[in-house]
Amino acid sequence: MTAAAPKRAVESLIRATRDETPSVRANAVWALGRIEEARAVAPATSRLEDASPLVREAAAGTLGRLEAKGALSALVRALRDDDTGTVRRVAAWAIVQIDGSEAAADLATALRKDPDASS
Repeated sequence: MTAAAPKRAVESLIRATRDETPSVRANAVWALGRIEEARAVAPATSRLEDASPLVREAAAGTLGRLEAKGALSALVRALRDDDTGTVRRVAAWAIVQIDGSEAAADLATALRKDPDASS
């Protein structure tokens, strides 16, 4: 497979982030992060609000991998408000990958309040 081949899949993957099947959405968001496609930031950010925790977790990971500074506030919201521990943990990782110093206070506050912080 050539280096350009994954880039050609970007439009299809972006469309797949809106698929009705959660696993398709999660895998599409994940793949966009692995391709390191900047156009993935907007769809991944919107997927932080997805009904499926699997999709939200993949979205947070993609945003961290892409170091998407524009998504910091959405990731902080996910860290603070998401009801799933794995999503909160990946959001915390993503915040640090992007620029932990910018959101350090929010990160520390959220972790102190997190019911799953010790697990």
